[in-house]
Amino acid sequence: MLIGYVPTILGLLAGLVLFHPGIRRTINLRLAAMPSRTFWTWVLTTALILRLLTLLLWPTWPGSDAAHYHAKAMDLFSGKVYGPTAYWPPGLPLLLTAWYRITVPHPVSGYILGIIISTATVLLAFDVARRSLSSLAARWATVLTAIMPTFVFTAARTDASALLAFLVLALADLTLIATRKGWQGWVSALVLGSLLGFASLVKPVFLLVPVILLICWLSLMKIRRTFWRWLPCLGVMVVTILPWTLRNYRIFGSFVLVSTNGGNNLYMGTNYDSWGTYSRQRDPYIKATLTAKEELDLDRTRRKQALQWIKENPWLWFKLMLKKPVNMWGTSSTNIATHMNPALPPRIRSVLESLIKMIINTFWAALLLATFLGTVRTGVWQNRRLWLLLLLLLYMFALHLVFEVQSRYHIPVISALLMVASAGLAHPLKDSTSEND
Repeated sequence: MLIGYVPTILGLLAGLVLFHPGIRRTINLRLAAMPSRTFWTWVLTTALILRLLTLLLWPTWPGSDAAHYHAKAMDLFSGKVYGPTAYWPPGLPLLLTAWYRITVPHPVSGYILGIIISTATVLLAFDVARRSLSSLAARWATVLTAIMPTFVFTAARTDASALLAFLVLALADLTLIATRKGWQGWVSALVLGSLLGFASLVKPVFLLVPVILLICWLSLMKIRRTFWRWLPCLGVMVVTILPWTLRNYRIFGSFVLVSTNGGNNLYMGTNYDSWGTYSRQRDPYIKATLTAKEELDLDRTRRKQALQWIKENPWLWFKLMLKKPVNMWGTSSTNIATHMNPALPPRIRSVLESLIKMIINTFWAALLLATFLGTVRTGVWQNRRLWLLLLLLLYMFALHLVFEVQSRYHIPVISALLMVASAGLAHPLKDSTSEND
């Protein structure tokens, strides 16, 4: 489709122009010379204004997953129980409920929370980059995070996109801070464990992150100090998740660590009719409300069906795995503009949606090229202080070779691409003022 090829070509051209030695050096000199107060005023103001402007394009009521999270938050706000289900993890509804209690219980309030979280992500991008790369690369990472359209157009939502991007960078930042000697490092490890527990309640894919964390700390610290950090961190994570797991056991009469959607997501991405993406026709939770027993039985049945299909059709499964990276990483606009304000005339909505998708995918193509050039021109992948982000990127890539995919699933690890791109963009100046404190 023209809407797909045009932004791809424009983005690749923009990436090539940005990496032109003369242009890059000019931008780097100006970026490095800008006073800190001026830099932060412009970056944070730009980030906030861009995200607030998207409020004009979204409806007053969320749809799809965002609608479920908001509905669960409203139930909790009004004193109702979560319900006999664990299909949608409780992390985001709990956060929304707390926010609604200090503001107002309305989707627009949830949108504002998303905007605040997305803007705070800009600050985290700077801190991670300054601890891992150079001061110039940190400024690049900050600017790119502030203007990245995928972040901008997923901020004013009540789904988990903005929160997940924030959590990944917060985990990366705390991972570095926790390497310090003394009580600061130990306390940071405990906070990290709590954050890992909460992140797992938002998205269960974080349950395996402690393994990645252990690898990163072993590369940065001695074995003894690593385990003095890792074991308490893991313990706090378990304690954070445990109340929800015990609740699930009471509801289902069986062990359910966080959610009951793993089998269904595996099945949607692994069958004869699948293109690897979400299928409404194959999602039984859209069609009917299930009892707790039916929900758990269906999750287990779907998992068995998917694994059986893989066993019987290894070649088809391999071909399906080749399609999934294209669906997940070939675009960045899935579900971005599908909930646009219904009060707008259809023609205007169509034009705006196409324009937004073109902007998003132009930047996405430019970022992919910048990441590639940053990889081949620098040794950034050897930087052990970035390993948590880089290993998370590989983990998400591998995970979604198997499970159902959508392009929004790459949002949490876009920050890893931004770090690599920033390292490449800052490289010509050879700025050695790294602040690896």
